[in-house]
Amino acid sequence: MAIKRQALFWGSLFLAIVAFILHVRQVFVMAAALACLPLVAGFLGRHKLRGLEVERSAPPAATAGEVVRVELTVSNTAHTRRLFFLVSDRVPTTLSPEGTVDLPVAVLGPGERTRLSYEVRPPRRGAYALGPARLLAPDAIGLRQFGRDFAQVDELLAYPQALVLPHLWSSAIGGRHPVRPRRRLRGEGGELYGIRDYVPGDDPRRLDWKTTARRGKLAIVEYERPESLEAVVILDLDRHWHCGAGDRHTLEYAVTLAATLFEQAYERGSTTGLIAAGKTDFSCPSLAEDDQRLRLYEALARVQPDADLPLARVVADHAALLPRRCSVAVLSPSPQAGPVATHLRALGHSLSWFVLDAPSFDPRIEADYGTVKQSLAGTRGRLHLVRGDLPLAAHWGGGASPAPVPENEPHPGGLHARP
Repeated sequence: MAIKRQALFWGSLFLAIVAFILHVRQVFVMAAALACLPLVAGFLGRHKLRGLEVERSAPPAATAGEVVRVELTVSNTAHTRRLFFLVSDRVPTTLSPEGTVDLPVAVLGPGERTRLSYEVRPPRRGAYALGPARLLAPDAIGLRQFGRDFAQVDELLAYPQALVLPHLWSSAIGGRHPVRPRRRLRGEGGELYGIRDYVPGDDPRRLDWKTTARRGKLAIVEYERPESLEAVVILDLDRHWHCGAGDRHTLEYAVTLAATLFEQAYERGSTTGLIAAGKTDFSCPSLAEDDQRLRLYEALARVQPDADLPLARVVADHAALLPRRCSVAVLSPSPQAGPVATHLRALGHSLSWFVLDAPSFDPRIEADYGTVKQSLAGTRGRLHLVRGDLPLAAHWGGGASPAPVPENEPHPGGLHARP
């Protein structure tokens, strides 16, 4: 562009000198036209982007590693055609090394609209900002490029991918897993439990007339339903002990384990809560609401290792979120969390403790987890040592296969499962 400007300047100057020497009016006109050409081209270049509008459409959430399709709709509200412009959408460098995705448009007639699309694949969980979009167009002679920005910014949440691992929850008090056995519930449940003789007080609407006729006495149908225990995942966000880089980070391992624990709890019918507090408190009680699963996954997508308080203080501040004698899973890289294990066991909670071995994620760190191991010794609590020099699934002898999503059931991102 600089070369073109210099050529126009010296060309118009040369013509002006020639016209002055020869006194030729036409050459004066040519010199003036050449000098005014950048001004005319600039005016037309600015006008080129007027009347163009850009809107983005993207799913609000997906699972890490999943391909996400983003659509940009470009509309021309002007009365003239728009030729040869570029739509540039800003994305994080983790999604595109250039930091932008450029989509060219050749021709867009008046009143027309066109849909452009591109695909991104979030490499790991987190919140990704898409936008703002920008329109770019050169002037007619390529001297200058004009831009127009659009303020719309959308957020794409990438949820962690749960793994297929052996059951990680510890058995509850009395040796039970965190799901209660089925029991008879009069008038409740949707599965047939059996038929028994009628006793006064039974609901006549549950009489089984075929069995009554065959036996010669009144018979009642009983149903059953699974009744689940409550479970809570405690995610330690203490910034002093989290370490590592990229996927081999203590927090990334912990978040993946938390997602796996959630899936295992839901598979067994348990309600699940979360205690995770840093600069932002993502904790939520154990609830049976339909959107609880999404709430938990959104918290896992956003958590950061930025807590200044030790785990003991966080647990004490969130004591109300721990139901009585519930199943608790703790994920922590801190070697100073032994008193927390003692406290939780004293309250009667069944405990699964996942030690994220910080020195294996960063050799510069020294940590002794003897206190935590002693706190769990002689109890039903289960201790898992998770090392950063091994893939997460390898600790349980498995691969990194994602947990399957039942057919026709939307995954936490609101998208349907893909094979």
